[in-house]
Amino acid sequence: MTIKQVKPLALSGKNLRPVLLVTAALGVLGFAGTAQAQEQSDVTATSDNATQDQRRQLQTVTVTARKQQESLQDVPVAVSTVGGEELEGFELDKAQEFATRVPTLSITPGGSGGGGSIRLRGVGSSEISAAFDSAVALNFDGVVANSARLVQNSFMDLEQVEVLKGPQALYFGKSASAGVISFKTKDPGDTFEWGGSGSYEFEEKAYIVDGFVSGPVTDTLGARLALRYLDATEIMENIQPGVMNREIGESSLDGRLTLAWEPTQSLRANLKVSYSDYENDHPLQFNEIACSTPNTPNPSLYSPLVPLLAPDFAALAFNPQDYDCDINDQQYFYADQTPVEAAQMDRNNGGVPYSELSTTLSRLSVEWDLSDNLTLTSVTGYTEFESSEAASFSVTSEGGGFGTPFNSRETLSQEFRLASSFAGPFNFQLGAFYEDRDIYFETAQAAFGGTLALSQLYPLTGGAGGPFAAFGPTGADPVTGNTFDFSYFQNTSAEATSLFASASFDLTDRLTLEGGARWTDEDKSGKFTVPYAHSFLSGISFTVPSGSVSPDLVFEDENVSPEVSLTYAATEDINLYAAYKTGFKSGGIDTSAIPSFSTFNAITACAPDFNPDTCEVIFDSETSEGFEVGIKSQLFDRSLRLNLVGYEYVFENLQQQQFIATQTIYRTFNVGELTTRGLEADFMWLTDIDNLTVTGALAYLDAEFTEDFVSSTGSNFNGRRPRSSPEWSGNIGATYSAPLGNSGLEIGVGGNVSFQSSYFTDNVFEERIEWDSYSTMDLRVSLSPQNGPWKLSLIGNNISDELYATRTGGRPFAAPGSPPDILINQNRGRQVFLKASVRY
Repeated sequence: MTIKQVKPLALSGKNLRPVLLVTAALGVLGFAGTAQAQEQSDVTATSDNATQDQRRQLQTVTVTARKQQESLQDVPVAVSTVGGEELEGFELDKAQEFATRVPTLSITPGGSGGGGSIRLRGVGSSEISAAFDSAVALNFDGVVANSARLVQNSFMDLEQVEVLKGPQALYFGKSASAGVISFKTKDPGDTFEWGGSGSYEFEEKAYIVDGFVSGPVTDTLGARLALRYLDATEIMENIQPGVMNREIGESSLDGRLTLAWEPTQSLRANLKVSYSDYENDHPLQFNEIACSTPNTPNPSLYSPLVPLLAPDFAALAFNPQDYDCDINDQQYFYADQTPVEAAQMDRNNGGVPYSELSTTLSRLSVEWDLSDNLTLTSVTGYTEFESSEAASFSVTSEGGGFGTPFNSRETLSQEFRLASSFAGPFNFQLGAFYEDRDIYFETAQAAFGGTLALSQLYPLTGGAGGPFAAFGPTGADPVTGNTFDFSYFQNTSAEATSLFASASFDLTDRLTLEGGARWTDEDKSGKFTVPYAHSFLSGISFTVPSGSVSPDLVFEDENVSPEVSLTYAATEDINLYAAYKTGFKSGGIDTSAIPSFSTFNAITACAPDFNPDTCEVIFDSETSEGFEVGIKSQLFDRSLRLNLVGYEYVFENLQQQQFIATQTIYRTFNVGELTTRGLEADFMWLTDIDNLTVTGALAYLDAEFTEDFVSSTGSNFNGRRPRSSPEWSGNIGATYSAPLGNSGLEIGVGGNVSFQSSYFTDNVFEERIEWDSYSTMDLRVSLSPQNGPWKLSLIGNNISDELYATRTGGRPFAAPGSPPDILINQNRGRQVFLKASVRY
């Protein structure tokens, strides 16, 4: 594995419009369309006298890409689906793991602000800002959750995951400017059933136990209860000497209760309540250092102080001498915080790193058939999460940069939809949506070594008779006795209201015109508070004084997002479509500012209008628009599903956040323009070999910033490929099962290989990091009775232990002008599961 330092690329800006025209022409010839389905492909028997080819037909895949149940092959939307059987069969319980089944999808958990980043076709939002909504919206059983932090959760008891590509504002609203990942959980069935499984993972020494019970409670009420517990003790090794947790683990407890009530044929209600509790021993999982000068001291911001300080402080000024700089050894270097600094910080955990996330997701859906042709749907959603952590972010042996951020978000949403199902050529859907959010961010930080520096300067400058006498030998704040640098709070309230309308009209028996628009209005207000700042730091005008409060911050915006599509049914099994789509992601108030004098002066200067063009803590809304053409087909008596799509979308005011390591500050800004173009193909084939199914997908992506924009570090984005946008990506998989002699047993095998060409791991560095191409392989083998109740499986994910970068950034506290040390966030390594499951 290698990384390459390269200058920003000046791409040629290849235009794919001619390619898209060719794509449309191919559609007329009957080649087909867009969406990978990884569902179980059971044989459908047409009659007792049917031929073998007729019996082996793909099942219909149902999606909710337009907020109603439709066949995957009928919707004019680029959709990839991953079925529940694929997820359970390969123990894919995290969002970043099933991303290997969807080309151009990249999911990175972690980050103290946003808690994760989701990128689709090269477009996504930063994981270090809690203020950003995700550009790829997360939808749980019909309720949109805007925070990428939820990708840290485990997912269980899923029926299907749908990945909707491209802007989806019409049906999913704001925060779907690049796409939607929709999670559909399982509902109770008509008969009683129960089951469960137990797994042991050998690499991370993990135990996983899950189970469910489901069925009718009365003639009108059904229930399903699902539970899952995971405990992994060695997901990574911390090689820093003397730390409390050398083997870093994680655990999670997840549960969901579903109640389905149908008191009459015209009224249906479905309630889902999910809870997840996730914990790990360090929030910065899988972060390696690529040293600019291996095993050699590298200067930091503290370097000028070193000659004045005692030797034990020198380690804070340099990279650790004993760090091996091997980015492939899966050994990581994280220090605990000194107890003196951490003592008074809330949620400090004694200076020992940790991370916790608790999540509640509740949804009540009620459908009422007003008549044979009109249905009124109400969807009420409530989501709440709280995330707290403590960790050293400096990656030094002294544990500098220790912080204890806390995030909470509470969201209540209500949607009403009225949909028709007339037999004639015209149908419609009307909707209204309201959302109320309360977002809270709090942190205490020992970020700049003030206490450590003062404790060393005190004896060197005369002690009680010197200039730092007021701070004493510990360097504590003389007023409060606190030994950390500052605490910082922010409250943000947001209200969003939207209305949408869509209609479809059959121009002929084969040609359908559909379109609509969504109007959205969003208001946000917030305030910064600094309850405490160390007297030394405020005395040198680095931070504002304790008790500082900002003016009320406000952001308002409204948007109209139209969409139109034209679908042509060439045959019963071949559909062609062309669509124009737009998206919108609202701006807002940044939550990652450091409470410096310059920041608060800038906030005050923004008042009272808070113009996003001039106010550095306000960022503008992001919009997208473009078109796609696609073909969806089922061939060879529906034994082959073959799909193709071509697209071009332009994103304006793309929201980005930059961490400037040499200044240890964050900058939030809007990049002028990003253009993504590409071709995507996928297939699912029931071969002539009994019980052998082959699936695959291939994506070509041409993404680049297409407008001049100079960042805070002097980097011009124009001509650059964005982060996580490989030119080529794809996967191919197969499943096969056969009787094991005359034993009555069945053996099953399956596999998936995914690959990516080289890609950039960041947007902002002057010297960019390009990661080499890579591939990963998952394999499984199972043994079970034919149509029996139990199964024993051996599963290997990423069996070659391939490591690759999901993001990179500068080492905090690096000195200006010094060769940059690079922090590399990596994927999870190899996992090997032994799994036993039963189902009755």
